[in-house]
Amino acid sequence: MERITLSQRITHRYRDGWDYLDQWSDVGTAKLTPAVRTRDGNDLDDAGEFVRFATIPAGQDRAASIKGLRDALSYSRCRCEHDCCGCTSVHASVTPISSRRFHIRLSASRNY
Repeated sequence: MERITLSQRITHRYRDGWDYLDQWSDVGTAKLTPAVRTRDGNDLDDAGEFVRFATIPAGQDRAASIKGLRDALSYSRCRCEHDCCGCTSVHASVTPISSRRFHIRLSASRNY
């Protein structure tokens, strides 16, 4: 299992490629299972879907952890000025299973 530090994005002044310039707040940690591909992409704009599971420590804020997981696992580092660059973006959808365990669906796409 992989252990990650969770932070949630407080401000949303910057686009995805510059999101590190926004203000972030520490939430805690989470343990993640490896990503498992659940659907292949179409080799064009759809890069497929993956599933992971996360567990947070007892006593850690559940709502903040959900936001932290979503912010940590969703990303796009695209800084291109035009569409059709082919950069990959990932959107994380977090669903609670129990008070400390979460199902995470990662949908990946390319900018074409």
